[in-house]
Amino acid sequence: MFQIIAIVSLKKGEAAAFRTLLPAIVTASRTDRGNISYQCDQDALNPDVFLFQERWENDEALEAHLAQPHFKEFAAAIEPLLAAPLAMHKIML
Repeated sequence: MFQIIAIVSLKKGEAAAFRTLLPAIVTASRTDRGNISYQCDQDALNPDVFLFQERWENDEALEAHLAQPHFKEFAAAIEPLLAAPLAMHKIML
């Protein structure tokens, strides 16, 4: 088991648009095989930054998640909103 922290840095003023996309990705990802937990929170100090906190059973589960249509559609939808590439960190538990 491990945790992923994914940091999304948005262009100024895009937080509201990003928030509209969150329910679908969070709901779908929580049903992915091997997902233990999945949430996304807005940084209280920087409202243009969101942090995904995810726990996965193994690498295969994460790889399968990244290949899912719901993830690919989400990634394509947020691309124009991003101020920087998505930063992903893997933490072994």
